Amino acid sequence: MVRRGPTPSAGYASAASSQVPLSASGSTMKPPNQEPTVGSLASLRGSFRRSGFSEAVTDFLLKAWNEKTLEAYGRHIKIWNKFCVQEKVDPFFPPVTKLLDHLFLLFHNGKANGSGYSYSSLNVARSAISAVAKINGVPAGQNEMLCLFMKSAAKQRSKFPKNNFTWDSDAFLHTFNVWRHNNQLCLSSLAKKVAGLLLILSGQRFQTIDCLDIRNMSLTMRSFLKLEIH
Repeated sequence: MVRRGPTPSAGYASAASSQVPLSASGSTMKPPNQEPTVGSLASLRGSFRRSGFSEAVTDFLLKAWNEKTLEAYGRHIKIWNKFCVQEKVDPFFPPVTKLLDHLFLLFHNGKANGSGYSYSSLNVARSAISAVAKINGVPAGQNEMLCLFMKSAAKQRSKFPKNNFTWDSDAFLHTFNVWRHNNQLCLSSLAKKVAGLLLILSGQRFQTIDCLDIRNMSLTMRSFLKLEIH
């Protein structure tokens, strides 16, 4: 008697089923060295091996990505592989129509709460898929129709700045004006005043104040006279 394993469930089913790439026509295609396609590193390896690169060259090329990039790509590649299993397409050489269908779904309700991806998240998904998939021998992200799709997504997902207001510089300077003369201020107050004036003059954010170096600054006679007048 031959013991049979459990029957894989439907949908984004078993890990075993997602390890077998499928052609655009739906026929099973054997990946090189039986590499699993789930995960960013495995998918990148599979893509390079499918393109004909040797194992040694593949290992060398894989070092081009750092761990953070692979981690960011990993989640999107897994979602892409599951979609390809459902649609029975080859995740390495997909039809552009199926790739746009996938991104369209992400754009409208790709998040766990049912909301759609932001443009930046969608762009990361595009980059992740482009790292492993090719269309007509060209990285998928460079496809003309995909570029048009992303252009449309950018228009529909308006980009608002993280900070939609600016602080009042007059109020900031007025605070310093009501302080006592510099030679009567404590060291802490002097440091705050210098830091504030440097930020206004340099146009930098507060996070970059520690990067400013007084060795790269100079006090000219003209600026000194202005300080004396005020």
